[in-house]
Amino acid sequence: MLNSGDASIILAQVRLLRRKFPNAQISITSRTPGLDRPAYDPLKIRVLPPFFPVPSLYPSLVGKVIQVLKAGLSVADKSQLVREIRNSDLVVSSGGGYFFSYRRYLPGPMFLQNYLSVKVAAAFRKQVVMFPQSFGPLFSPPAARMLKGLLENKEIVKIYARESTSQAFLQQLLNGEAVGKTELCPDLAFLLTKNDMSSPKRWLPELPKPVLALTARHWNFPGAASRRDQLEKQRLFLASLEEACVEFQRKWKGSILIVPQARGPGFLEDDRKDSQTIWRRLRPLISRRNLAYLDLPSMMSPSEMIGIFSRADLILATRFHSAIFGLALGIPVISLAYQAKSLSTLKWLGLDDWSLAMNEISPEKIIRLMERIFEENLPLRKKIERQIELARTTIESRLGTFLDTIQGSQTAG
Repeated sequence: MLNSGDASIILAQVRLLRRKFPNAQISITSRTPGLDRPAYDPLKIRVLPPFFPVPSLYPSLVGKVIQVLKAGLSVADKSQLVREIRNSDLVVSSGGGYFFSYRRYLPGPMFLQNYLSVKVAAAFRKQVVMFPQSFGPLFSPPAARMLKGLLENKEIVKIYARESTSQAFLQQLLNGEAVGKTELCPDLAFLLTKNDMSSPKRWLPELPKPVLALTARHWNFPGAASRRDQLEKQRLFLASLEEACVEFQRKWKGSILIVPQARGPGFLEDDRKDSQTIWRRLRPLISRRNLAYLDLPSMMSPSEMIGIFSRADLILATRFHSAIFGLALGIPVISLAYQAKSLSTLKWLGLDDWSLAMNEISPEKIIRLMERIFEENLPLRKKIERQIELARTTIESRLGTFLDTIQGSQTAG
């Protein structure tokens, strides 16, 4: 629940699985099980720690060492997860983006965390379905070999890529029958609708319309040539957002709503620092009645987050799922794509005109897209509604139908 985007995928997955398997008992792994259990207990979902701890969750070096050793040496936690996998009828590799690595040698902890869970399931000869997720990039040759061997395992019965870039990556990585078991299927958060939102009144101040909602995330620009180049790209990114917000308020007399969609886990997934930086820079430039930073609690449901975005007229979305939330609500978005998943998803929807790669962002480009959105507002909103319905229909016809075949085979067995 620290990351409302990831939580929205979990919520959509659980609903789909319970619709297909009404009596199913569902367990999930979480990098922050202690924080997530209170949110998932009412849904009757068991939350377990993963096999492999992620050091980036802990701020200090000493904290990293202590917590990683503590989690890594916990035999009881690992035994419990092994039992859950061994006793399961179906193992789902959760939708999202886990199988990538910007490291040039060994893959990172998050890659290993997800790899091990699927590897253990395959070792127990359990059927594994990879729900719609992103694959790659993999700068690490060992990571590529590990993923290839894992996905070509016969126990991995279906692999859903959530966008065309991942689908192309898999087709290049895999051989033979493994390629045939891959299929494109949109991100499951598209299944959430206006009916899922809860009232945002306790978070959202009254703001003059139109409202521009902004999500910003910390990004290290892993392709940068040097540390200096990396810092310059980060500076230009924040400056572009600042200038675009000032021009939005000047040109349309509206308001800026800064939303830290993710509050963790770990520093790199916490939007609050960069969001507050933008807010502080905008305060001398925009009237207080036209500017708000939402100081959200760490744990927040997808329903509350969707309710917040429902008040926007336009979303400037660095976070991938803030773009999905907006589109699912029929709201125009400008997606600032830090990874290929954003641009590829909008391209599949026929909305790639409204996406900019992070390396190509400038205030002028953002402002021009804002102008086009207001010029084309009604036709654009109608197109968004049609394309989101297409996404939902595709999920049902591909993933939903496949789950029906599993349900039928289990019943017959």
